[in-house]
Amino acid sequence: MGSPFKKPIQRKDNEMKLLDTGGNNTKLRKTNNAMDEDMLTMIGEAIGKTPKAIRLAGLSLAPSDWACPASKLAGCREPCLMSAGFGKFDNVRLGRERKRDWLRDDPTAFLDQLTKELHNFDKLTKKQGVQGVARLNVISDVVWEGKYEIPQQFPSIFFYDYTKISGRLGKTPKNYPLMFSWSGMPNYQRSVDKAMQTDAPMAVVFDCPFPKEFLGRAVFDGDESDLLNLTKREGVIALKAKGDAKGSNDPFVVSDRNANSHLLAA
Repeated sequence: MGSPFKKPIQRKDNEMKLLDTGGNNTKLRKTNNAMDEDMLTMIGEAIGKTPKAIRLAGLSLAPSDWACPASKLAGCREPCLMSAGFGKFDNVRLGRERKRDWLRDDPTAFLDQLTKELHNFDKLTKKQGVQGVARLNVISDVVWEGKYEIPQQFPSIFFYDYTKISGRLGKTPKNYPLMFSWSGMPNYQRSVDKAMQTDAPMAVVFDCPFPKEFLGRAVFDGDESDLLNLTKREGVIALKAKGDAKGSNDPFVVSDRNANSHLLAA
């Protein structure tokens, strides 16, 4: 299960643990504890066996130009969720940056460590009789199904993520569905239009009461469970503004006081 990359750079980070499997991230912990029949059926259709319970693993890489390639176009750098929850603490932020930089500087060693941890996670969940679920872009937007081929290497693990790269929608492996992340940035609207042509759930950050509809789609409260959000095909997943996104006038956030306020009229 080794990486195809060559000439690894020697780093002290080689023993760094990458995956959070203990529910330290608040949203991941909620997701791990929330289950319903639709969610379990959805996972079963992708994996080939409907589970009775799940266990979640997450990878938090700090965002950057290369780790979030559509972030400038979407205007979401400033109100990024990097600052939400434990992300406000320097040690957490620095740990996420170290992981991100390790992938950039030495992909061979990073991917060897990641595949090792995913292999161990897969073995553990099978032993426990639960379904392994992994979110590798808790904050970032790395194309894991591309040159890294991570979901393809672990067909018995159910992967999922949010993305701002509309070209990924409908092109990922069956065990790796995606949700699209909306922004009102004018130059980003081609991506939004492309996403609207698919049935992918669309996540929207609101710094105001959730509307019943947005962009002609039904709105669902998305703060309880990411996996439940995946079942809301053609729906809008409403997320409350957190961290620096609270009080923000950025186009990534819908508010009754910013340029996106006209979208709430419906």
